[in-house]
This record gives sequence, C-alpha cells and structure tokens, in this order.
Amino acid sequence: MIFPYLNNEKKGFHYCFIAMIIAGIVISFTIAMDIAALGGTMVSRSPFPLLTTMGEVSIHSFHSFIQRLDILACIILVMGGFFKITIYAYATVIGSADLFKIPHKKVALPLATIILILSCVIAENTSEHFKEGLDIVPYYVHIPMQMGIPIIMLCVSLLRKHFSLKKT
Repeated sequence: MIFPYLNNEKKGFHYCFIAMIIAGIVISFTIAMDIAALGGTMVSRSPFPLLTTMGEVSIHSFHSFIQRLDILACIILVMGGFFKITIYAYATVIGSADLFKIPHKKVALPLATIILILSCVIAENTSEHFKEGLDIVPYYVHIPMQMGIPIIMLCVSLLRKHFSLKKT
C-alpha cells in the first residue's frame, strides 16, 4: 500500500530490507539480554520481558544519576506501538480509498473513528487481549487475510488472464 507512493520504489524496497535486518538484530539482542538477565522460565512467563529486565537493572554511578530504567522500556514500547498502529492505519486508509474509489481525505476520519471505538471495545484487560490475540485473531484474521484473500486474488487474476487470452 505504501510503496507506490514513494518517489523511488527500488530504494524503498532496499531500505525496507535494511530496516528488517536491523530490527531482527535488535530484537535478537534484546531477547538474548532478557534471557541472560532473567532466565528462560521468567522470560517465557513474562508478558513484557523487556520491561521486567529493565526493572531489574540498576546502574550505580556517580550519585546514582541513572535510576528507574523501566520508564525507558515503557517509552520504547509505547513509541513502537504508536508507529506500528500509525503505519497500519495509513495503509488501511490508502487501501480503502483505492478499493472504494473515494479520496483518502474522506475515508480517514471514519476509519480513525472505527479504529478508536474498536480499540476501546475489543478487550477489557491485558489477559483478554492476549487470549484474543492468540486464540481468535490467527484463525479469523491472519489465515483469511494472509492466505485466503491472496489465493482468491491469484485465482481471479489467472481466470482473467485465461479469458483475455481466449478472446484474442
């Protein structure tokens, strides 16, 4: 959804690939740090291992200048979630505008309202959110969106190509 709007699509793919490599390295380092600090069982039981790890860290330096590093972990988690949701929402607006042939400015407010309402209604607490994310979303969202719809689109594309070749 976003690549066609870039000035140079090839550089966009290049930067996206580099960003995925860097993100993978950072995530791997973070997980290794969490396991080294907390142990495997504690990391597997913690919903936010980075937050738990940062809560355990204490840096004793000159007059205890650096304290409470867990707030840094909270800021990182909130910023990461914000950018992730913003990109998803932007892609949703672009996709909906393209699908319904409506200017994206007319689609943005209704979709933002739907996202806001759903974010308030979807789960009442973290446990319910995790349960829905692990038990419901993979079967009713991920499988249809990542496998079902692409297979249907491939079949439609092949049928269109087949029938267009027969006409000529």
